[in-house]
Amino acid sequence: MERMPQQRTFAIHTTFIAKENILFMEEWIDYHIQLGFGKFYLYDNSKCQRPGEWDRLHSGGKHNIVPGKVSKHGFKYDEEVKMNQEELEEHLWRLTDRYLGNIILTEWSPKDEETGLITYGQLEAHSHCLSRLKKDRVDWCAFIDIDEFIVLGRFKGGRFNDRRFDDIGSYIDAVTSASSGPGDDEAVNNIRMSQNRFMKAWARLDELVTDADRGIPNKLGRAAKNLFKVDKTDSLNVHDWYGEGKQRVPVHDEICFNHYNHLDIPPETPVLNNISPALKKHLKRNSPDYFRTRLPGGRKYRHSMEGRFIRLDSLPLKPLKAGAKRILHYVAQFSVPSQTFIYDLIQRLDTDTDHDNIVLCRQRLLIAERPYDKVLNLPWDIMPREEVSAIYRRLLERCEIDMVVVHFAAVADALRVLEEAAGLSLPMLVMTHGYDVFELRQAKAGRVAKRIRERTDYVINCLARRDDVRFTAVSAYLAGELAAAGVAADRIALVPNTVHGRFIGHRKVGDYYRPDGGRPLRLLNIGRLMDWKGHRFLLDAVARFRRECGEAELTIVYGNAGTELEALQKQAIRLGINESVVFEPFIDFAADPAYISRFDLYIHCSTYTEGPVRKSESFGVGVLEAIAAGLPVISTDAGGTPQVVGGRTPHARTIPHGDADALFQALAEMVAAPETFTDNIDYARDRLNTFSPQRQIEAMQRLIQLLTES
Repeated sequence: MERMPQQRTFAIHTTFIAKENILFMEEWIDYHIQLGFGKFYLYDNSKCQRPGEWDRLHSGGKHNIVPGKVSKHGFKYDEEVKMNQEELEEHLWRLTDRYLGNIILTEWSPKDEETGLITYGQLEAHSHCLSRLKKDRVDWCAFIDIDEFIVLGRFKGGRFNDRRFDDIGSYIDAVTSASSGPGDDEAVNNIRMSQNRFMKAWARLDELVTDADRGIPNKLGRAAKNLFKVDKTDSLNVHDWYGEGKQRVPVHDEICFNHYNHLDIPPETPVLNNISPALKKHLKRNSPDYFRTRLPGGRKYRHSMEGRFIRLDSLPLKPLKAGAKRILHYVAQFSVPSQTFIYDLIQRLDTDTDHDNIVLCRQRLLIAERPYDKVLNLPWDIMPREEVSAIYRRLLERCEIDMVVVHFAAVADALRVLEEAAGLSLPMLVMTHGYDVFELRQAKAGRVAKRIRERTDYVINCLARRDDVRFTAVSAYLAGELAAAGVAADRIALVPNTVHGRFIGHRKVGDYYRPDGGRPLRLLNIGRLMDWKGHRFLLDAVARFRRECGEAELTIVYGNAGTELEALQKQAIRLGINESVVFEPFIDFAADPAYISRFDLYIHCSTYTEGPVRKSESFGVGVLEAIAAGLPVISTDAGGTPQVVGGRTPHARTIPHGDADALFQALAEMVAAPETFTDNIDYARDRLNTFSPQRQIEAMQRLIQLLTES
């Protein structure tokens, strides 16, 4: 099957035990995202019952090591990490949702053949992950631990002397281009990073590094870790690389990795939104975005307040017309790959209305792919409170902000921190999209970690009771779920999603499928690989269709997110359809707007989760994109998707969820009907008119007027 080319991807793989790493995992991910790493293949070995050989060897027999309980130094994790197993799992789930598209989380529980005990299978995880990296077509990957931070220094080779690199891509470009000049036939495909001795750390971890005094790097190559080109790598172990091409062993101040003093967090410190002094110092020196603002002309300001004040003063604000407002959009990460709808909405408000729209975010992503010139990055949780207060007040006053739009209720408590720091409060619109509403429902059912419960309490018992706050939902289904969570129905407004004009602009206008046309039926699904997305039913239906009706190929674009990839791949093999199913990690529709139109039929197969809070699809924007692109669609009746599909037409069917037979029957009937594969323009116009950008903007205009003029 033909696959579309991807953008270059840099990844990190690690094997970990949650309780030993959970306190600083977010900072580790945030930091490496800033360096340009886009994917994190996390292998959760928390069920390990037998410690690794290295740990047993270096404990000297002094302590009875219990993974996740007692370290090789006798440190008792339960005394420091006040989270039970349910809270740990909840927190990991929240991380995958927060970093949607960045994290690929795998439960890793290999068993020892002799004892049957679950072991710390790091080497096996490396091998397994290398195979997955190649399937996902990742370009470069680093195998490091969660207590290790990659540091970029100055490149010493050739014409790049004394050049500092702020992202891993530019560093690799420099290394590989300098190494493949005249007379150099072998490309660099592996960079062997040495480690700097880390500072005094929790559980005396610094005593394990004995090669050098404090602050001096280890000998080059000692306990090194590898940054390698995936398609040129044959195998790896913890410290060694085997593959095609040349290995570079740079000096430590070019690139290295550091163990850091980020484990000595006092027990009373909240699990989330904390950072240790050493990591803060490290970020301040090395992170390209957290503590440094780039300005035109390449100037840099190291000091966070100075740089952000200058950035504020240089924002290209609109001259406001009568009745226009200045709106501050708070987005935790601007912009996550799967959150195009937020980026498009802000762009639409700024270009199609007189309102001026400024974005405040904790982290800036996809800068080149999603440009916007009125963004201020404020990592409020790792900066001194007095600086946060001063910057936020300056933002509100300098820009004369009239109201705040919060994207996702789950991050609304960040505004509480900012408002309390600045002593200011503004009218607020909280836009919900799905997972945040289900989090509110879960908290009401009493099945969440303390931190989530506190966040939910603020949203329901504070924000939802303020007269100057309103909530939005993308569908009637989600509005009902939000009301069930405790938000009054009269404070919820429907603001449905819409789709970008690129899809109808590159819609299918020919090459329609015919059963006797001599090629397979090309099926498409877009959705994270979560259990409730229903992909197992889709695979069963496709396998039956191939047996009874004819050739078919299925592509699932999963956004590099979800936990079901391995299970679904095994199911495809078991069904004998693995050669006809492609799991596509990511597609940039802006770069390839005609991608969807090259398929014949779109299938949406979501179901519900089990339990008292039944999560499902809040809207189904992928279905609307497929309709706009000219495809007939089959969709289940779960969540808010039936509202998107509308009534039954020759180009659309709605079927019961969780039913592979119903899915097969609908597919067989639609393929047998000649009118299925014809121009759907009338149906597409009807759906796009119902969920048009104009209607979305009109709904936003009403809410802006309500909140700012009441």
